[in-house]
Amino acid sequence: MRVKDRRPARGSIVCVACEQGSCGLRALSEIEGLPANGCGPCNAAWCRGSHAIPGYAAGVASDDTNGYATPIRLAPTHAVFRPDEHISQIAGAYALDAVELSTSTFHLTLDFTEESIASLEQALARLHDSIAEKRPQEDRIWTLAKAFGSYLGEVFRKAHGGEWGMVTLGESTFPGMRCEAKDLTFSPWIRAHQRILRGAGDNIWHYYRGLCNQ
Repeated sequence: MRVKDRRPARGSIVCVACEQGSCGLRALSEIEGLPANGCGPCNAAWCRGSHAIPGYAAGVASDDTNGYATPIRLAPTHAVFRPDEHISQIAGAYALDAVELSTSTFHLTLDFTEESIASLEQALARLHDSIAEKRPQEDRIWTLAKAFGSYLGEVFRKAHGGEWGMVTLGESTFPGMRCEAKDLTFSPWIRAHQRILRGAGDNIWHYYRGLCNQ
C-alpha cells in the first residue's frame, strides 16, 4: 500500500510550529522519505513519524496492539485551539489519499458522507488485522493514521462544521479539529492510530456517532 505524494511544491507549506521554511511533514508520501529531523528550522516533533503527537507518550506494548507501543494520554489540562490553514490543506490532501487507498486496496468506497464512516471502520479493521503479519514500521502506521484520520475529520467538518488547526494541551501542541457548535476539540489522527493498533474496542464508527451526539 503506497500513499502517493500530493503535497504542494517544496516551500509552499510553512511549518506551523515555527512558521519558517518548508515543513518536514510530507503529506501523502512514504514516511521513509521524511528528513530524519522533520522540520529543518525548528525540528518540530509533531511532524516526525511515530513522534507526531508530542502530547502522547509511548506506553508499554501489549497483545492488543500487536507488539506496538500504544500512545497514552498525559494528564488532561485545558486544551487551547488555534485554527491553521496549513493543517487544513494537509488534512484535505491526506483525506483524498485515504479515498484512493480504500478503493485500490480494500475495494471500499469513501465518498465523504457520514454513512461512509462504516466503510472507514472496515478499512481500519483490515489494517489492524494486517499489522500482526506484515509488521510495518511505526512510522508507516502513523502515515496511514494521518490519511484515514484526516478522512474522519473531513467528513465531520462537512457535516457538522469545524476547522483544522493546532491543539495545545499542557506543554504539547499537535494537529486537531475544533467544532464550536458542539464545543468539541478532538484529534482525528490519534483516533485513527488507536483504531489501527488497538482493534475493535476503538471502533471508529461508534466513536463518530459519539462525536455527532455531543
